[in-house]
Amino acid sequence: MRTARPGSVSIGLYEGDRAVAGAVYQPVGGELFLAEAGKGTTLNGKRVRVSQGSRLSDALVATGFYYSSKGAQLKRDMAIYARLNDSVLGLRRSVPLLWILPM
Repeated sequence: MRTARPGSVSIGLYEGDRAVAGAVYQPVGGELFLAEAGKGTTLNGKRVRVSQGSRLSDALVATGFYYSSKGAQLKRDMAIYARLNDSVLGLRRSVPLLWILPM
């Protein structure tokens, strides 16, 4: 079963303009995702792999857009959101707290 829980905290580590590591913690579900460039991703210490799905219509997608969208920009954002919503299994608007830590 695929779920999208609210309230995640994301942290990314960059060397210059290259992402080298990241973490996403979801406290409600107790999920800790860790990733390192070239080494893959784990969930609570167990390796995570991408699904075998190949159709967009089977995808659960999380997206976000700027809170400051107004007027014409908001209309464009909503049109994209509507088209995407019609193309996927489920669409969630998710905007986690994000820190980027330069090295």
